[in-house]
Amino acid sequence: IISICMTHAYAESTRLIGLLVPVVKGTNWDWVATLVLCFFYNIACRSGLLMYAMARCLPTRLWPIFAPDVGTVIHNEVKLCFGYPRFVSLAALAISNLILQGVQQWPLFNMHATLLVLSAAVLEILEDTILTWGRLWTDAWRHRMAPFYRGVPVLSPMQVMRFDRNGVQPSGPAIGFHGMRFMDCRVVVTMMAPCCFFSYTLLTLLLGSGFVHGVCDTWISEELRIIDGLIWWTPLRC
Repeated sequence: IISICMTHAYAESTRLIGLLVPVVKGTNWDWVATLVLCFFYNIACRSGLLMYAMARCLPTRLWPIFAPDVGTVIHNEVKLCFGYPRFVSLAALAISNLILQGVQQWPLFNMHATLLVLSAAVLEILEDTILTWGRLWTDAWRHRMAPFYRGVPVLSPMQVMRFDRNGVQPSGPAIGFHGMRFMDCRVVVTMMAPCCFFSYTLLTLLLGSGFVHGVCDTWISEELRIIDGLIWWTPLRC
């Protein structure tokens, strides 16, 4: 589960920084459509609506291609908390800029960049609120795909259905999820720390540490990205 948690956090950070860097270099509103589409896609995916629609529309011979396994179910669960580490370093950068520069300048590069990060954080909170509310969540896909999972061994990583003496039961957790424990605080901190730093590290790699910290007027050239990502000079390289 640790690998799934960290992989999701890194992927979310990469997605956010991938949207942020082009907005820093050239202001536009293209990021709005991307955020909105990702918001609705995540809700459909995590609520089970997308899986149910695919099970209804696609023929049964294609079910093995997209049928959820244990990793998919765990991934949907860890999305609840591991989408937030990407905002920690950006929030720290924004706060430091506000302290040093005041409110005369935007805390994150420009208006579009600041609004992008704020909008992404608001949509993340809204997404989790809607899903924990429970009204949109459905397990109809389990009932629809139960015949497929009857042919999957009980202890297989593909098995996400509960078994009893009557066979596959669409309701309830699979045997592979029994006995899971709460993670120790030290384990959580060990995972969260690199996840929080990743978005900051990727941002300085793509834009340059000098530009991110306000020393340079423009972002670093592509020829100097790798060396700047490995070694920071004093003063910072532009």
